[in-house]
Amino acid sequence: MAQESELGEEELKLLETSYRFIADATAYDKFIDVWTERLEWIDQHGGNRVDDFLINRHLGSLSAMIKKIALEDTDPKDLVEDAVSSVAGAALILSPNNLVVALNDLAFDKWGVRRGAPTSMHWLDPLSHDNLDQVRRSTIKRGNHLHSIVRTVSDDGRISLAEAFILDEEQHPGLLAIRELDFGWTENLSALLMQSFDLTEAETDVCRLLLDVCGTDEIAEIRSTSVHTIRTQLRTIFAKTQTANQVDLIRLLGLVSAHLARRDNLDSGKWQDPLGNQKIFQDSYGRDIAYSWMGAPDGRPAILSHGMATGYLLHPDGVALLHERNIKLYCISRPSFGDSDPSPRKDASQGAADAIIALAQHLHIDQWVAVGLAVGAIPLFRAVQNPDSRIKGIIGSSTYIPFSADESFDHFSPARRIANRFARTSPTLTELAVMVTYRMMRVKGPEHIWQTMYSACEADKKAANDPECVALIRTAAAMLTAQKHKALTNDMRMIAALWYDDFMQCETPTRFLHGTADAAIPVEKLIATIDGKPNMKLDLIPDAGELLFYYHSDKLVLALADMLDEVIG
Repeated sequence: MAQESELGEEELKLLETSYRFIADATAYDKFIDVWTERLEWIDQHGGNRVDDFLINRHLGSLSAMIKKIALEDTDPKDLVEDAVSSVAGAALILSPNNLVVALNDLAFDKWGVRRGAPTSMHWLDPLSHDNLDQVRRSTIKRGNHLHSIVRTVSDDGRISLAEAFILDEEQHPGLLAIRELDFGWTENLSALLMQSFDLTEAETDVCRLLLDVCGTDEIAEIRSTSVHTIRTQLRTIFAKTQTANQVDLIRLLGLVSAHLARRDNLDSGKWQDPLGNQKIFQDSYGRDIAYSWMGAPDGRPAILSHGMATGYLLHPDGVALLHERNIKLYCISRPSFGDSDPSPRKDASQGAADAIIALAQHLHIDQWVAVGLAVGAIPLFRAVQNPDSRIKGIIGSSTYIPFSADESFDHFSPARRIANRFARTSPTLTELAVMVTYRMMRVKGPEHIWQTMYSACEADKKAANDPECVALIRTAAAMLTAQKHKALTNDMRMIAALWYDDFMQCETPTRFLHGTADAAIPVEKLIATIDGKPNMKLDLIPDAGELLFYYHSDKLVLALADMLDEVIG
């Protein structure tokens, strides 16, 4: 073991860059660059252990510090999540086609919307639809984007005011924020307005009635005065508050009220099944296993094992095909994901396989076909060895294949290469990779991580920037981080494990859908791995990458339907 005094210039540079990331999350790219250079040096000079040249005490301290910051930081700077968590009323972010990208708990409670799911906009007053459309159209024109005040309707029929605005066309194109402004009037708010803006009692009362969704005529009637007087008072209020019109004034009043009424218990990251069908049962270990479903309620059963960063949502076109082909696709939350408890097993693959077998027994499934997204296929190859899994066929989408013990991962993007090398090298470095990734997701948002992970494929880069896919990506991230870093840690262990025997011993009919541009698992590697396996077939999708299940979900469902016809009938 090297001594601290033997640390060379390059080692100190690595430590300096890594510690800098603790203080400044924007140093992430530099962190990746420096570690990439060192990995390349190791490859050129022999040896496969990344931490041979560093004292483990330094690595342990570094990982512990990042872990503390990542898990306990209560003020993440992710713009999307901050937009819904920094207010005291219901708030959500919508994609152009009204998929819910993010929300807080009040939006779920009052408007009945779910992250990642489409909304019918039933909670928006019909008279406000034109205002919302105008805000969206303002992104097409040059100049400032419109900001509008709209009316929302809760499930009990209560009308509230909300602001609608384009979130950030530069960083998050196409995303629209809607945040409730009607938080109720308090004596503190009256005093603050009178003190800060020198409003009279009468002017303050006019402001209160505006927030009660009263029009000028109604305010005049309630205050037993003329409409002319109210309009005069409004002009005076505009001048004192330096607002241009009623829209600006209402927004100001709402934001001041929100500041006073802000509650710290709103949680925008809480996991909620976007399908609205989640159920939880206990397996033989006594742990909770959560699952949901989509497709035909009485259709032929199939199970989906999600990937690490994929979630289990499909494009609406894929869901429609499930109905058309009479398929009920059960979606399990693997151990540590969503509301499923961690596995008691040290072997992450076996723990996930146990959960799949337990679900088959719980549902009294006789036979079904399993779909594995990316790394989600790994536990399927373990589970299928047990007859109790009832798996009669496997569909793999962008499936990971077993890596050899000396795999360099040189075909991966730098960030993914580092993560896989760390996972294969030591538990300490694995935790370091997990905490770096987890912190970046909280600070810059999951899109930044996805764009880094999938930077080597143009189709995946496009998907990661598509506002419709962003809704699915953020839903997957909420599922991944519902139990903080546990799911990410388990999956890193699962990817790094040597599961070659599980893969090669599989005799179950297996069909792979794989993109020709998949940078994580090049087609040539997959072809070489399945060569000589008559039960395994490969369907290549031109110009597609690892995220093909987002933008080719129709092909995935059709392959599933064909497999069901073939092995079950």
